[in-house]
Parts: sequence; structure tokens; C-alpha cells
Amino acid sequence: MEIKCPNTTTHLDYVDDDKVPSKYYKQIQCQLWVTGRQWCDFVSFDPRLQYKKRLFVKRCYRDEELINEMSVAVVEFLGEIDNFIKRFLGNNNE
Repeated sequence: MEIKCPNTTTHLDYVDDDKVPSKYYKQIQCQLWVTGRQWCDFVSFDPRLQYKKRLFVKRCYRDEELINEMSVAVVEFLGEIDNFIKRFLGNNNE
């Protein structure tokens, strides 16, 4: 579950769009990748609104293609970090 409590205008935009906001999509996919889960509920809540409009819930399923892209990018990034550390430690030993 990914829960947000935005301002009223933003919350109503989420309700009107009736989908997981794009700015949270990769965050949720990363959560699904790390946890191994098949889906996550995106939740937006605004207590300032009438009861029926307070809560917005949208289920988001795994996007294996995006998860694979993120996996490749993470492995590449970790390789860059390893190379940097090796160069840094190598320079300290001189």
C-alpha cells in the first residue's frame, strides 16, 4: 500500500484521473520489485472532503518490463559505484 495525504486540489485530481499518478508509478513498481508482491494499492486520503470523496484507492499491478529496466539500471549503477570505490581506494594507497 502506498498512502498519500495531498492537498485537496491534488487529491481531487487523483480522483478525477482515476489512475495511479504517474509521479508515483515507478516508486510503486520499485516497491513491488523489492517485496516480490504482485500488486499494490495506491491510496489518497483527504479528511477535509465529504465522506464519499475522502478516500481514493487504485490497484497497481507489477509491470515486469519496467521492473526489468530498473533492475538493469541498478546493476549498472552499482557497478559504477564499485569502480569509483576501487579508484578511490587505489588513489589512497599511493
